[in-house]
Amino acid sequence: MSDDQQLYPSIATRLDVILPGVVTSIEIGRERSASAIEAALKDGGEFVLIPQLDPEVNEPDATDLSKVGVLAEIAKADKQGPNRYTVVVRALRRVHISEFIESDPFLVVRTTPFVSETEGAEETIEKSRAAVIEILTVEEDSESAIESIKELTDFDEIIDTVVAHLEIDRELRMKLLLESHVGKRADLISSPLLRMRDVLKLRTDLKGEFMDPQSREHREQVLRQRMKSIQEELGEAADDNEIAEMYEKVSDSEMSDEAREASKKQLRRMTDMSPGTAEYNVAHGYVQWLLELPWGIISEDSLDVPAARAILEADHAGLETVKKRILEFIAVRKLAPQKQGPIICLVGPPGVGKTSLGRSIANSLGREYVRISLGGVRDDSEIRGHRRTYVGALPGRISTASNEPVP
Repeated sequence: MSDDQQLYPSIATRLDVILPGVVTSIEIGRERSASAIEAALKDGGEFVLIPQLDPEVNEPDATDLSKVGVLAEIAKADKQGPNRYTVVVRALRRVHISEFIESDPFLVVRTTPFVSETEGAEETIEKSRAAVIEILTVEEDSESAIESIKELTDFDEIIDTVVAHLEIDRELRMKLLLESHVGKRADLISSPLLRMRDVLKLRTDLKGEFMDPQSREHREQVLRQRMKSIQEELGEAADDNEIAEMYEKVSDSEMSDEAREASKKQLRRMTDMSPGTAEYNVAHGYVQWLLELPWGIISEDSLDVPAARAILEADHAGLETVKKRILEFIAVRKLAPQKQGPIICLVGPPGVGKTSLGRSIANSLGREYVRISLGGVRDDSEIRGHRRTYVGALPGRISTASNEPVP
């Protein structure tokens, strides 16, 4: 065997594509991989990480693995259980897999040095170096990292160091692992590198603007104008018109001052919400319900005792004691209209005429008749209404019935 060829235990990585120059932690859970780690620990701690071509394969063989891997050394290995390790590895350099020797009890590979092409790559590499230095300048405590990047002379090391600071997907990492020309590797990372630089620059600009109160107010004004333009483009400007109409209806209604202030508060919140959100619909339904309540609509009582007697006699036979008490109640109301007297409570088993008597009383007084059934009610919120913080909150039975009188 030549000096350039070496035998190493190897591990197939399912999802991760580890590139040189990083220290990372990997979880070992397959029996063959655990055996490879144990063999590496007994023989210098070096092994080869080889990414799977298809991450869905559970037990990969030689045909399922890449022909390029990364030589790594074990910095720390903690055994978590049978065939389970948490291993901290230091990725050293790329190697070419020239032959797969054994697969049982673990995979052994023969490697040769990976040869990179550097012709015409210097200008592209320097651009990448400058871009990552610019990115690191915005971050805190990055002086040592910047100095180490400036001192690097190996083109592949520069690329691998740059990649360590980027968030890129598995497919791109695989291309970077397999590509032998340094210039092409630099081209592969140019787009994510520029994108990250732009994001950090925007973040820095925004941070500076929000530190200045005047800039913050100006920015809020500009953003509101943009939001208005976007709403007009999306056809959502009609919602603003609806809010304005509801605001005018609230101002003109005869609702109480407390209800009017609550309605206006919800309308102000709605102007800052997107019409598609759940909060917007809850606030809209709440204000709409308040507007539909019969504010200021008060019926005038007809306190005519003979007429009330005639209605009661026509509607009900018998029940003389009950009818006499009702007529006494109406007579007292006629003599002392401002007095807050007792209420009438009719008690009895089902079918004796309580509901029909209530209807007769409403007819004799000239009032709307409202019937609220409390049978089966277990929660007081069903009577007074649910809190609007709950999904599907509904008005209580009293306010619902007052909006829907029985004919």
